[in-house]
Amino acid sequence: MKIGGSIVVFAFLFAPAPAMILSGSSEGVLFGAICAASSLVYTALMRRGKGGRICYTPLVISAVFMLLARGYFSAVVQIIGRTSSLDVLLVAVSMAFSECGIIMGRNLDSINAYKERFQESGYEPEELEAELEKFTLHVQNRMMRVLGLSLLILLAVFLIPAINLSPLLGISGVGIIILLLLRRFTAEKPHNN
Repeated sequence: MKIGGSIVVFAFLFAPAPAMILSGSSEGVLFGAICAASSLVYTALMRRGKGGRICYTPLVISAVFMLLARGYFSAVVQIIGRTSSLDVLLVAVSMAFSECGIIMGRNLDSINAYKERFQESGYEPEELEAELEKFTLHVQNRMMRVLGLSLLILLAVFLIPAINLSPLLGISGVGIIILLLLRRFTAEKPHNN
């Protein structure tokens, strides 16, 4: 794999870190440092085809930071002081880039893991490049759909008026949504040969 792909994946995954660090809270610095470290670890592992699910850490950390910064759980736990709406918006927008980094990273991770197997199966180098190009285009199409969905969710979060929910109902609702999204995007599907 070329170094350029790793740099792009790292930059996308790292995108929420500066937004959290610049939020002005000490908790934002901690969350940003965790995001940056996990991005670096994933990029290093991805180059060897062993990235795994650590790529989701920047996205999850950003979501937790946003929920805490906006005071969704203030009745239960008060960790992060209220941050400005602009800081939260920057983190939210950077999450879309983080999602693109996840998709690109998983793509490159898969290519690195299976490139040797393709060659052992008798693929010629030209044929292998053509197949990997088809695979990359397929993944990039998915990435664009996910980015569009993320931007729609972002617009919905900032345009729909706030609803006063009990803390238990709010935590349950957010937990269910996160579990459904994680199940949807992390489900391994069989590939056709």
